[in-house]
Amino acid sequence: MNTSIENGSVCVEWTDGSKSSFLGSWLRDHDPCAIHHTTKQRQSDSLSMVRSESGAACTPTEAWVEDASLPDSKVWVRWGAPMDLHDGSTQAPTVTGFEADWLDEYTRGGGHATDAHADSSFAAAERGPQLWGGMFGAPPTDDEIRAQALDADAFMADDAVLAEALRQLRVTGFCLVEGVEQTQSGTTAHIERIGHMRRTVYSDGIWDTAVRDPESDEIFDTAYTNMELKPHTDCTYYRDTPALQFFNCEQASTDTTGGQTVLVDGFAVAASLRRTDPDVFDFFSQTPLLFHCIEPNAHLEVLAPVFDVDARTGRLKQFRLNNDDRAPLHPHQHPDIDLDLFYRRYLPVLLERTRDLSMSAEVRLEPGMMLVINNLRVMHGRRAFEGSTRNMIGGYMNLDEYESRCRLLGIPSDISFDLSELDGAQ
Repeated sequence: MNTSIENGSVCVEWTDGSKSSFLGSWLRDHDPCAIHHTTKQRQSDSLSMVRSESGAACTPTEAWVEDASLPDSKVWVRWGAPMDLHDGSTQAPTVTGFEADWLDEYTRGGGHATDAHADSSFAAAERGPQLWGGMFGAPPTDDEIRAQALDADAFMADDAVLAEALRQLRVTGFCLVEGVEQTQSGTTAHIERIGHMRRTVYSDGIWDTAVRDPESDEIFDTAYTNMELKPHTDCTYYRDTPALQFFNCEQASTDTTGGQTVLVDGFAVAASLRRTDPDVFDFFSQTPLLFHCIEPNAHLEVLAPVFDVDARTGRLKQFRLNNDDRAPLHPHQHPDIDLDLFYRRYLPVLLERTRDLSMSAEVRLEPGMMLVINNLRVMHGRRAFEGSTRNMIGGYMNLDEYESRCRLLGIPSDISFDLSELDGAQ
């Protein structure tokens, strides 16, 4: 490994012959001597650094590697001037060392140089989201879903099992944990094994879907009935939609012909429409629709596309759809929409695809089975059932909590899908 200084940058030639260039200002801004050892927060002022006399504090004057053969080798840099730290009493030294592996990972390994847990034993090459249903292969059967179930005790005690649960959420969009205590406290404990629960209009955290008296004023959502629920994602009317949704079966339906949980891969729906009906895909990825929730003490609304595609990366970040919560199209919000085309083509093609049996998986949840769903991707529904015995105890969680736990375990956390992977595929 060789180093040199060129135009204010530190250039590194790696042992395989490839080269990387690091701007001096960027290196100094991430100087390990100016990072607090426990909080990992920057202890220097970036403004005073770049405004130092002639920019000397962030100008490299010399760079070298003492022994590139060592596994913990460092790239050492000498700076033109010291740099003041926040407390005003100390200065970052004029010579600092950057771990070569850290620099290599940042430039060639996906940009995770800030991951303090990248050395975890669970860190490994990972498959990204794998689409299922329709043209992407048969959806999993009830038996196949059960076969992948994880033991609840192991989920709580073993980080490797927890990591597997999070991996399944990333790859297929759901996972099943078996043997969970059928109480609110037991459900809460298993949810919080991943992170903090999300508060919504339905509860401060935990909730249940027990059938309410149809004549009472407690039915604020059709989830509290025994009616069929078409495939949908939850909380479409929140700007920051919960990423994870938990269903712990407290009591199964005594109706053996109904009450099954239905799952549909929303990313597969979007990707299939992109291939077969590109005009429909374009409409729902480029046109925000209004979703709302109206309750006695809440009126939530958000204007967002069904397919949320990152304009910079082209990755599909979210599938958002609950047709029952879709608000009227207002002319002032959508002056250019052809309503006839919307109802004649766009909406029916989308809904038909989400309800296509070749796209849907079904699983009958039994007491103690906790289903965890990536609510930013996978739609869920329920077959109608007789009686009022079926009940799920559940909760929501934000994406930040999921990503945080993944980073702590040293596993990939990106649950978005690169649509370009399908370009050219048959």
